[in-house]
Amino acid sequence: MKNISFSLNGKKISAKPEESVLHAALKAGMKIPHVCFGTELKPTESCRTCIVEDEETGRIHTSCALVPKEGMKLRSDTEKIEKARKINLELLFAGHQDQCHDCNEGRWCKIAYQCESLGLDLKKYAPRENKGLIERFDGESVIEFDPSSCINCNKCIEACRKCSVAYLFEKGIGKDVTIGNHGGKMACTFCGKCTIVCPTGAIRTHNSIAAVEAALKNPKKIVIVQPAPAIRGTLGEGWNKEYDKTWTGKMYAALRCIGFDKIFDVNFGADITTMVEAKELGERLEKKENLPMFTSCCPSWVRYVEHFQPQLVPNLTSARSPHIHSGGAYKTWWAQQENINPDDIFVVSVLPCTAKKYEIRRKELMVNDGKHYPVDEALTTREFITMLRDRNVEWDDLKEENPDELAEYSGAGAIYGSSGGVMESALRSAAWFLTGKNLPKLELTEVRGMEGIKSAEIKIGDRTLKVGVVATVQNIPQVLSILKKDPDAFHYIEVMACPGGCVGGGGQPSYDFITQVDKRRKNLYTIDDHKSIRCAHENTQVAKYLSWCDTQKPTVKKSLLETRFFDRKTTH
Repeated sequence: MKNISFSLNGKKISAKPEESVLHAALKAGMKIPHVCFGTELKPTESCRTCIVEDEETGRIHTSCALVPKEGMKLRSDTEKIEKARKINLELLFAGHQDQCHDCNEGRWCKIAYQCESLGLDLKKYAPRENKGLIERFDGESVIEFDPSSCINCNKCIEACRKCSVAYLFEKGIGKDVTIGNHGGKMACTFCGKCTIVCPTGAIRTHNSIAAVEAALKNPKKIVIVQPAPAIRGTLGEGWNKEYDKTWTGKMYAALRCIGFDKIFDVNFGADITTMVEAKELGERLEKKENLPMFTSCCPSWVRYVEHFQPQLVPNLTSARSPHIHSGGAYKTWWAQQENINPDDIFVVSVLPCTAKKYEIRRKELMVNDGKHYPVDEALTTREFITMLRDRNVEWDDLKEENPDELAEYSGAGAIYGSSGGVMESALRSAAWFLTGKNLPKLELTEVRGMEGIKSAEIKIGDRTLKVGVVATVQNIPQVLSILKKDPDAFHYIEVMACPGGCVGGGGQPSYDFITQVDKRRKNLYTIDDHKSIRCAHENTQVAKYLSWCDTQKPTVKKSLLETRFFDRKTTH
């Protein structure tokens, strides 16, 4: 169908059929103030910040829901519009004053950002009455809800239905309407998508900053930090930097600004996960047991399996997730090498993920005979940016730096943050385990991309592996339907709970367009392309660690390299 041409503030804009005025304007580089808009979700017209005026009729419309007509002339800058927008924003802000967990100098919370950018009076209206106590979803220190800050835009509910399990719903009537959850009847998967779309910080991640700051101030603690693959392509977004660049050197410099004692890298752990998982895949293929094998490095996906599809528990790989692998290595192998008491080591992971806050407290992951969790605290990308801002760190002032010793990683480790990256990494090393040779073509483009479900057949030696890649658990029923019809449809399936993979994780900076997540994803393959080693089995540090694990008692080795999963199904 033909595009529609309309004008905004005198500038011509082209919109696709059924595309909203706001969507088209933002793509064209025109700024209309907005709070509750997101291109992945249906417009709710709740905040009424994005209003525009029809020049011919004088009618006011919300641009997020308005589909333009050919030749329509709109303005977002008239006196009537600016007055109405000012009142709307000041009233909305009254519901969040001094309470917004995500707000940092007005640059995190969308309402505060818009208020400050328009020079509005943030104290004009008294805060609304408290609607109730702050609630932790499923009683865990992962995601919290403050009803006093909620503006009932229902973006969290829609995001939960679109990407997860419909844990959230609207309850109450009239002035008592608020966000409810199915806690006790249904488990939250902690994917954190609700925290990305919430414009007020009413739904937010549990704050881990205070615990990290306390560790940094403790002279007895050696505080190790490890950044995840996905954050090196998104950290600069906190300072409005490009989506299509990676910032690895600046990321390490930023970590030094915080004052960590050692800067290692989750990518090192990703290579460990790849080695363990690739070997397990080879063994399962040989024995033809518990196939297809599913990845387990996404804790939101694991929680979904344990609570909603426990019949799949035997199919999950027993390999630990990357930051858990590396954290365990620091508190055992590295501690022994450096003659350091593991009690004195405090490990912080900086991650794009909210569910990792839950994962780090799983007791079956503990090391040193159950004395230590591999990772002590998990910071989201947003929390890390907040810590940098608290120290007045300016992105442009940072000079590229290098990490410390346990930060060697392959290109295969770097792509873990992208949907299809875990699959590709494992297959590169699985080929080596099964044939003794690398794949003739390391770039497995068949498993890359933003689609919710991808499938491919990969030739490894005389085998043809049928593989699948899934993004968001909403697509799992379709995969299970395929397997019910044909149990041999797949040998190996990667699942990530977030669109695009970890790059679209719940702990990442917010975004308006899914194309921005796609750019984040592609960044990681750029790192892979430029690495001198492309496969996990070529990582000499990982080889040393795995050789040391081989010298330990079988039970110790198992506790370092493998984990367990459980049937936790609740009524739903």
